[in-house]
Amino acid sequence: MVQLFDEKKKEVVVEKTGGPAESYDDLTASLPDNDCRYAVYDFDFVTSENCQKTKIFFITSLGMWASGGLGCGFWV
Repeated sequence: MVQLFDEKKKEVVVEKTGGPAESYDDLTASLPDNDCRYAVYDFDFVTSENCQKTKIFFITSLGMWASGGLGCGFWV
């Protein structure tokens, strides 16, 4: 799920939701280069002991120009 802050409405808006078949690469490709976004990524995996696990990542993406042109960064 990718979210943005709508300054006119003064609220967080869901911009995009992804399906279970979408990868982390699909998520990062959907983030714009010139604006901030907030994302939640649900990662399912199986351990070496054959145990199903889930990790949820909360990500802040700062677009290239969103912070005065200081560069693009991802925080997990």
